[in-house]
Amino acid sequence: MDEELRQPICKGFIEEPTVAGGAREPVVLNFLLGLISIFATATFYFLPIFFVLHGFIIKFTKEDPFFFLVLRNHLTYKDYYDA
Repeated sequence: MDEELRQPICKGFIEEPTVAGGAREPVVLNFLLGLISIFATATFYFLPIFFVLHGFIIKFTKEDPFFFLVLRNHLTYKDYYDA
């Protein structure tokens, strides 16, 4: 009865899926803003900014996979809570 009865669980069930190394919503938003800025200005001046932002998105996602979800909830409900 002392046997280990646990089975390994696929990481897909317990981890948030990522796109290009980062959380899905910020990566897609960053990509779309980059495309819009390129087409609107017809230059590539803003491209390094979006690469740096993508690096920050990846860094924050690696530290905490739910960082952007928690940040969005905080910004949504900050008027209701004092802390």
